[in-house]
This record gives sequence, structure tokens and C-alpha cells, in this order.
Amino acid sequence: MPLRFIVFIVVLTAALLAGRAVLNDFIGQALIEYGDSDVTREAAVAFAPGNPEVLSARGRYLLNRAEPARPAQAVADLERAVAISPRDYRYHVELSRAYEMNGETARAEQSLQRAVELAPRYFETRWALANLRLRAGKSDEAIADFRAALELSGGFACPPHQDAVLSAYSAITQAMGPNLEALRKVTPADTLAQTFLAGFLASTQGQAGIDAALDLWRHLPQDNAHAWRRLTFQLLAYTQNANRFTDARELWQSLIRREGIESASDDNLMTNPGFEQQPVGERYQGYDNAQAGFDWVFAAPHPQVRARRDSAVARSGAQSLHLTFNSVMRAEFQHVSQLISVEPARSYRLSFFVRTERMPENGPFVELTDAAQPGLFALRAVVPGGSSNWREVSLAFTTLPGTHALRLVIRCPLLTEFSGASPGELWLDDFRLEETR
Repeated sequence: MPLRFIVFIVVLTAALLAGRAVLNDFIGQALIEYGDSDVTREAAVAFAPGNPEVLSARGRYLLNRAEPARPAQAVADLERAVAISPRDYRYHVELSRAYEMNGETARAEQSLQRAVELAPRYFETRWALANLRLRAGKSDEAIADFRAALELSGGFACPPHQDAVLSAYSAITQAMGPNLEALRKVTPADTLAQTFLAGFLASTQGQAGIDAALDLWRHLPQDNAHAWRRLTFQLLAYTQNANRFTDARELWQSLIRREGIESASDDNLMTNPGFEQQPVGERYQGYDNAQAGFDWVFAAPHPQVRARRDSAVARSGAQSLHLTFNSVMRAEFQHVSQLISVEPARSYRLSFFVRTERMPENGPFVELTDAAQPGLFALRAVVPGGSSNWREVSLAFTTLPGTHALRLVIRCPLLTEFSGASPGELWLDDFRLEETR
């Protein structure tokens, strides 16, 4: 038989065998992709017993969807996948899970360590190893792995991802309790990650968490303006909700110094008393809790009362607050307010100027309450009715021994005398709250 014919037969046979292998692989993968039962997965492995993806897919099915789960069989499939493709980290990760479900924790850890060696810059491998070691009670190793995972979570040369950081905190806290030292160790040193830690502590650890968060905030560099500002607004909300107004005032003062915002003074405790500045809550409306400071807060619009800063009419400066009552009211108005820091058991005088057009008697008023316990007292300075040019309204009072902050609210009861043809109008300007001796 000619040599060329023999070579032809060998090449043809090899091609047929290779083609059959390719076809079998294709059929096996199609069965895995489109099948949804034990039978299709068995058939897939029968067609492509040397395909690691097919073996891995059957292993995942046996772990996650089979009833009941069959981890021992999954281990066998995934060990074969690893043997066929030993440098694919994904199969080592899946094998680790199968080992753990089969009660082989030590082998699960070894498999994940190999995955980390194969993919040292991948977040997923470090994350899986950290969680496995945490479940196994290896706290120190888990913390180191979490730290490495978080440093990779944002991508190359990027800060850590917030969701990953918070998930790590939750896992550690669940396993170890409120362990501040562990949370500090797991947190990357960059400013953004430190703000995540402070926010987590304030939101989950009660008063002690707020203390720790404030300590972090006080030592935090301000190189990342967005992160620092977001944390400051967040802590403003937590301290105010906890009635910690002295801490809230410290946060506020730092914020307005950094942002160049006009602050209250010793002789006038109100911020932005003439509405000359855009309120902080509007200036930074893209931030959560931006209205938690010591400035005017404009709540959601009232359906019948329009409240806005007005540059057309002002007693002094360039702005005033203008309220327009366009129709019969179906709900009370209490949509403009300001939190004010005061001292307990001190005497104060509140004053402001009003201008009115067609305002009824017993209409709008300015109310002062204790910010922590509004039910303790409610002081009212009533706006004169009718139409008049600017006039001063004042109110003298003494704070209670436990009062550290006041809430000033511009309010109006239900008014039924207006129609769209003749709206009532009110301007307020030049608020002043001063301590009297």
C-alpha cells in the first residue's frame, strides 16, 4: 500500500475523530445550556466527558438545584474539571464550595487558596476565601482576606466599592459582634473607605457607634470632598435624631467653614436670617440628609401654598421669604423650618419682619418648640392680618433646663377665605434670635 495512501487514512481518521469530539462537545454544551433536568445533564456528560465546563455545570446543578443536593457527586465532577483544566481558577472556586457542602472544610480552604494563587488580582477569589475562613472561625485570616478583597473591589487603581465594604462589615459583625478593632483592620486606609466605616458604625451601633463615627470624622482628611461632605450630612442626621445637638453643631460648623457658607453669630443664632443664601439643603440636594443642618429647610411643596425666596421684595438685602396662598387650603402649611442651637435655661428674644397682602386674622404664625421634645412647649408669634408694609414681630422666652435646640417652623392653619382671583401674600425677612441678659 502506497505510503501516501496510509498517511491519507491516518489524517482522515484523526479528522473524523477530532470532528466527532468537537460535535460531542457542542452537543454536551447545548444540553447544559438548554436542558433543565438530571437527564439532560447526564446526557451532556455522556457526550462530553472530557469537557470541564460540562462537568462543572453538572456539579453546580448537583449543589444548587438537585433535590436533595448531592455534594459528594458534585465533588467528583468538579475534581475531574480541575484535573482537566488545572489553571482555571473558576473550577477551584466551585470545587471549594462542593467540599464545604460535603463537610470537607480544610480541602475547601486549600482549593480556594489555589484559586487565589491563580487569580491574585480578582476580588471574587479573595472574597470567597475570606467568607470561608470567617465561617470556619479563623477570624484573623478572614480579616486579612477581607481587607485584600476590599482593596480589589473597585477595580484597578480605584477606591473600594461601597456595597462590598458594607457587606464585609455585616458579615464580620454577624460573626464577631460589634468588634470595632476588626472593622478598623478590614477597612482600607483611603478616605472613602473610612467614611464607609464611620457611616456603618453610626447607623448600626447605637450611641457608641455614633461616638466612634465622630472620632473617625474628626481625624478624617478632607482630600475627598464628596466623601467627606456625604459623611458629614449623614452624621448630622444621626446626631440630630439622637438629640445630640452639641455634636450636630460641631459637624455643621465644620461643614459651613469648608463650604464658605455664612454662619450664625453670637448676636444672632439663626443661619441665613434674611434668606440671602440658597439653603444648604437645596445647594446640595444630590446628597442624602442634606437638609439635616442648621439652615432653612423647605419641605416638599404644599399643594395650595407657594413658598420661595423672593428677590423682588425684601426689607433689607436682596431676598425675602414669600408665601402665596393661591386657593382654599386642604392641609395645614408647616413646610419651612430651621433647627437652632441654644443653651438650656437661658433667656432669648426672637424677632422678624413681615409684610402682608390680604391676610386674614388668625392666619400664619412662627412657632418655636423644643427640638428633642416638641410636646414640652409651643411658643407662637402671630403674623398680623390684613395688608401692611414691613413691621416687626417679636417674642421673648426662656428655654427649659433640658433644652439644647429649638425648631422654628413657619406655619399656617387651614385658610378658606382665598380664591385664585385674590391670593393672600406674606413676606418674612430679617429673622433674629438673640440671648438677652
